[in-house]
Amino acid sequence: MLNSSSLIFFLLSLYLNLSSLQILSLSESNYKRPEKYFIACGSKTNITTKDSRTFIGDRTKTFFISTGQSKPIINTDETSNDMSFLYKTARVFETPSSYELEVDKKGTYMVRLHFYSFPSEFNLSQAVFDVVASGYSLLSNFSVRKSSNRPIEEFILPIKKERFKLYFHPLKNSPLAFVNAIEVFLVPEEDLLPNSAQLITSDGERGNQSNLVSLVYRTIHRVNVGGDNITSESDLLWRTWLEDDGFLINPKATKKSEYYDGKVNFLSGGSTKYSAPEYVYRTGRELNIEANFFNATWAFPVSKTAMKYLVRVHLCDIVGKSLSMFDFNLFIYNKFIKTIDAYDEIGNLQSPFHLDYVVDTNGCGYINISIVLGAENNWSSVPNAYLNGVEIFEIVKISSLVVLESEERQNGLVFGLGLCFAFVVIIGILVNTKIVSFEFLYRGMSSDWSKIDEVECALRRRDGVEDNTSVT
Repeated sequence: MLNSSSLIFFLLSLYLNLSSLQILSLSESNYKRPEKYFIACGSKTNITTKDSRTFIGDRTKTFFISTGQSKPIINTDETSNDMSFLYKTARVFETPSSYELEVDKKGTYMVRLHFYSFPSEFNLSQAVFDVVASGYSLLSNFSVRKSSNRPIEEFILPIKKERFKLYFHPLKNSPLAFVNAIEVFLVPEEDLLPNSAQLITSDGERGNQSNLVSLVYRTIHRVNVGGDNITSESDLLWRTWLEDDGFLINPKATKKSEYYDGKVNFLSGGSTKYSAPEYVYRTGRELNIEANFFNATWAFPVSKTAMKYLVRVHLCDIVGKSLSMFDFNLFIYNKFIKTIDAYDEIGNLQSPFHLDYVVDTNGCGYINISIVLGAENNWSSVPNAYLNGVEIFEIVKISSLVVLESEERQNGLVFGLGLCFAFVVIIGILVNTKIVSFEFLYRGMSSDWSKIDEVECALRRRDGVEDNTSVT
């Protein structure tokens, strides 16, 4: 039989093993891509896309659409040779309305909204509206002016309730809002968001910002550095990655790294196959050392009104022939510097990892990211610097727009009238019987709106680390 000490040791071991199993159950290896929600708005048939997903027509299945004037519409342009059936229909909202979806599991979700202002009985290009979810303003004064554009607005947000409501609110000067398709699905939180990250301003590092998983993010840039565009078919979370050519300040300062066709080593503590597709880590850019360029800068345009962004830099050493051949410096603007060594970060070559930063732009219209050669005494061979991918997310502000469902409004009105009636009856009884005398006091309340002065952006597109010219 086990003595007391052995029993305690056995129970402790069992607890640790069960804890380990619980951790493993939350890992990316056990994450299964969900089959919902993918909604074809205004459609009476289901649509299967090129990436093998099935979008359910919202006229075939009961997705709750709140009381209000909404209408399914179809593309009336019979000459269109566009075969993307997802954009053949839409749902139009003439009054504030919402979709309500049942959530099986609380957690972090990806929300994508598809828009295309095709010809119809409504002039969709004149629609101006807000979109609100979970108390956050996802889109404000949003419109799709050009019929050739098909913006996909993507968000990452926590859903903590069993029902998720997505509100569409036409503005006063606009007769309608619309949406062509909606995606709402669970994602592996630990692969997409950090718990905390360094806070960077134009003056340098300013400590850490924590509790990042509780915030809402809007995708601004997702860039495959040195590689081609990546479509949703090649991303496990159906994301789209754009090539980086248009963001380089001086394209001559870099060259595309040789494509790596070997095994990509996803190691514990690094990136996973859900962090980014393997193709992001098989391609990249490195400094054009042969032409005597020792740094390069990418300038990513961002809104001047959104102050904070989450920046994720994807890295994988497919350049070095052995570990610790060289290190290099990563700059954000020209004030923050991080020394990069694959050995220190992940301990292996061809092993993806990423770095996260919260960047306060202070009203600047760009986020500049630079790679620079490291200190010369750290070179053990031919030095270089590299970059594989960049993601930039706007941290969304809490919405000031209050949208109430018709039913909630009615229930609140009935409840409020009931309370008022009861209050009047009680006061009448008290006054008539002279039990109590009272005085109503009114205290005015006022609130001042403080305006944030627009700060002139001192960091222009070339404010990162100025690219060196060739040395002849």
